[in-house]
Amino acid sequence: MQLHTGPVRRTAPRRRHAVHPARQATGTQSPGLDRPDGPTTRSDARRAATGWRHSSRTPVGRAALLPCRDTWSIRPMMLVPLGLFWSMTLAVPPHRPAPPVALSLEDSTRVMFKARGVSQPSASERPSTKAASPRAERVRATQSIAGGREAAPGRWPFSVAITYRNQQGTLTQYCSGSLISPDTVLTAAHCEVSTGHYAVIGRHDLSTTRGRALRIVAVTSPVGFDSQSFQNDVALLRLAAPVTEFAPVRLAEPDLVLEEGQALTTLGWGRAHEGHASTPVLREVAVQVAPRAACATRYRGKYPITPGMLCVSAPGTADACPGDSGGPLLMTTAEGKVLQVGITSFGVGCARPDFPGVSTQVSSFRKWMAHPVSP
Repeated sequence: MQLHTGPVRRTAPRRRHAVHPARQATGTQSPGLDRPDGPTTRSDARRAATGWRHSSRTPVGRAALLPCRDTWSIRPMMLVPLGLFWSMTLAVPPHRPAPPVALSLEDSTRVMFKARGVSQPSASERPSTKAASPRAERVRATQSIAGGREAAPGRWPFSVAITYRNQQGTLTQYCSGSLISPDTVLTAAHCEVSTGHYAVIGRHDLSTTRGRALRIVAVTSPVGFDSQSFQNDVALLRLAAPVTEFAPVRLAEPDLVLEEGQALTTLGWGRAHEGHASTPVLREVAVQVAPRAACATRYRGKYPITPGMLCVSAPGTADACPGDSGGPLLMTTAEGKVLQVGITSFGVGCARPDFPGVSTQVSSFRKWMAHPVSP
């Protein structure tokens, strides 16, 4: 991986999934690190305190190696958000390059997302913010729902595919969402949507040009959003223009109580089963509310299951998978009304019986959603 020189510019998340392997100085020099024992300058002291040390002084323009997602080693499993994208533009510091790091991804680990279009994009593939309207463009789908069935065309008109423009100029779907008002889309905060990306609405088959694609002009998420534990994993997207031809979904009221075993439906574009090729057609999966105590036990420790979260499970091999992040979790009332009760957030793998999927509970954030999203 070669990085260009120049000013540092970050274009997406500040999330860190891996910890640098260099340890704090302890009086002996570590293999592969040529800096003498102990800090010699204020900046050296700061680096030593944080555990970061560098192997050499590299002139501007020299290539440097950084740890990549595809080579991380995480034991015994990796629990990550669905649909996450990480892209940044970096400059190699003139005298502080990062040391090469060689790590491996264990066979037992399943990465639960493909970074906005199957693989980590190169510098030239970074999301474009061109203002050209993609209304008549086809969209490339990421991997998504496992199991379930193809949704009937037009049944879920509020479904939204969140997309960015790749190196070839094609819109690529990386997260999902739902239209909750003519100019507002509800999704997950960990999708880290950028202004200048597009929301594709009312398109059952992403390989067609039906529906509308509107530019996202503003993004907001709660101050309490935690990208490490997925607390408050909710975001609102403001569209460049209102949508009048597709009806928004109704949201669950703050006092709604969901009982264990309540039947629900989750939506997403992509594959029919884990490991299979993806398809561009919207799919639906029948799931149900999972026991909270058992769910909390599975995720205890770093990922506490809070009142703002909802655990869901499904028999067999049906579940939300990569690409479904931010998609709606729906309930149909006895009167036939469809309510959105959740937002797909995180989980382990796809359709694994021991690990329920976790969604953000919509009813817990209705007051926050009442605030307008300003451009």
